[in-house]
Amino acid sequence: MSNYGNTQIYNQSTNPSQDQILVEVSSGDGSLSSLSGNSYQFTMGLQTSIVTATCNGASASVTFSDPYHFVRTETTLTSVLTPSGSTCGVAQGTMQSITLNVTYSSVQVYEHGNGNVQHRNPTAGAAAGAGLTYTVTADGAVTPMSGTTDQNGNFTNTFTMGFEDREVRVDVLFGGGSGFATLGFTAEVLELVREDTFLSVALSAPNGNQAPAGESRGALLYVTVDTQKVYRNSQGMEVIKDQTSGPAMGAGVTFSIINGGDASVSGASSTDSSGNATATVTLGTVSSTLEARATFNNVEVTTTLDFVPTE
Repeated sequence: MSNYGNTQIYNQSTNPSQDQILVEVSSGDGSLSSLSGNSYQFTMGLQTSIVTATCNGASASVTFSDPYHFVRTETTLTSVLTPSGSTCGVAQGTMQSITLNVTYSSVQVYEHGNGNVQHRNPTAGAAAGAGLTYTVTADGAVTPMSGTTDQNGNFTNTFTMGFEDREVRVDVLFGGGSGFATLGFTAEVLELVREDTFLSVALSAPNGNQAPAGESRGALLYVTVDTQKVYRNSQGMEVIKDQTSGPAMGAGVTFSIINGGDASVSGASSTDSSGNATATVTLGTVSSTLEARATFNNVEVTTTLDFVPTE
């Protein structure tokens, strides 16, 4: 009779007067098999094993030990991302599922005192329960951004295409091993239709817009610019990209008095790096209107501010 951890072999002579001998693995996970007569074959397990022979209360033992010791388990992962649709010429906003499949192979590494190495107990299969973390370049998105594989080593989430070519990457952790998989998507080719520029202006008098006739007050013009590019996609729809917003540095500026004949103004001819341009208004005897005109990328905007003399 034999079992995994304690193999017993009974050798009973057909002569009733002959003694019974018991040979067994008394410690460890090795195994015994009978060859002939009182001969046995011992098979080494993973642990040090002791084989004991007993007869009439007397016993003798022999110890079998593995000269190799366990060092580590090496795990190799194979990860593949598969999309449900095309990865080329994908329109902005397109949604499709992507499925990750992860398989593993692992082996235990044993090392001898002399430096020799053995690889034992290889296993392979679906990496169930692998931890996943996703990242996407540019402006695409995946939902959810993390998860774990099912019993077949699979995980499915949803990818949403942005405007630009992009790459989906998933990093995988399983059984002490790590790996990753990537999947690239190329955006559809868009036709550039136009480039838009929008100017915004604000005119103020930091120290007030009232003063006695002949005195001066400052005026501040602040100019901002918003730009965008407008494309047409394969369905004929317009797509807005490359939007920017900020101060309009270097915008051309003209200050003038358009009402109130005896007032005067002098000021900068362009905006600075902060989008500002200043002017000085000398008030006349009657109310006057200051006009500020800003020009940038062939777009022109005007605004006005009244100045009022006091008695």
